[in-house]
Amino acid sequence: MPLPKQEKCLGTTTKGTFYHLVAYESGGFEGIDGPKTISNFSDFANVGYVKASDMKRIQTVHSVKTCKRPYYVADPNLHRIWNRPIYTVHYTYVSGVFDRLAAQQLYATKEVTKYNGVHFLYLETAKGKKLGWTQKTPKTLIAGKYRDPGKQFLAPKRHESLRKKVQSARSTGNRVTTNESLSMPQRAYILRNRQHHISKVLVTGMDNRISKINFQQGRATKLTVYTYRRKPWKVITNRKRLRTHYQAAHAYTQVDETRVNFHATNKKKLVTVITYGYDGTAKTTMYRNGHVTFSTRAYKHIMTYPLSQFNYK
Repeated sequence: MPLPKQEKCLGTTTKGTFYHLVAYESGGFEGIDGPKTISNFSDFANVGYVKASDMKRIQTVHSVKTCKRPYYVADPNLHRIWNRPIYTVHYTYVSGVFDRLAAQQLYATKEVTKYNGVHFLYLETAKGKKLGWTQKTPKTLIAGKYRDPGKQFLAPKRHESLRKKVQSARSTGNRVTTNESLSMPQRAYILRNRQHHISKVLVTGMDNRISKINFQQGRATKLTVYTYRRKPWKVITNRKRLRTHYQAAHAYTQVDETRVNFHATNKKKLVTVITYGYDGTAKTTMYRNGHVTFSTRAYKHIMTYPLSQFNYK
């Protein structure tokens, strides 16, 4: 619920002092060019006049602390990056997204506690680029040093080779939506054994979810789908499922779904991992010869915004 803000005092009358109130507004994704001054509020923000004795003044921010704590991205879609902690100044809006930040180290340099107890972190990149504010929650950010998922979950031995492929910016496109990270590059890892056969593959999808598949003689033997916090979520060893497909979805939580298609051994394709979101879909296809293709598309009639509108070019 937006907070009302005292714009000016109407004056003292025989009936007391009245305040002219306007609401704290959020422009969301469309707010960069919205009202930025107290004199430029929309009509919807005009609350009217209220008797001063009926109002209680509060501080929107209770504390501000400086720090330098490492984080990396878990779920890029739950929260975005804001110009200020939302509803702590008269106008706040989304100033950045996590689409191109999931594969790097981030740092929190400030922490704010709002009037309602919610914490926000001010983020910067490892190179010192200032990003903005996001809500502090383990669902969005994992505390600690960033770890490359290929090295973390495939852990290649001396006699094994690991190859990584990353989707290009041209392939992802440079558009942003309110529910998805359409501009997030998908990543694919291929692990080959001593005989140069593919033994494991790993894919991070459009929503930054990790899927790992074990292979033996060209057939899938195990599928592990991880949570956004990189904990095992779905572990599939059923042969029938591993010969056709498996779709990982939450029963009660509205998040993207991951579908893994397994291809017959006489086909050139090895496995396809598809992310189904609310605003679009993305696909990673891996072939038996090690070739990898990526694709991302937004659904028709979905409102999108240019990535350059935010804090990345």
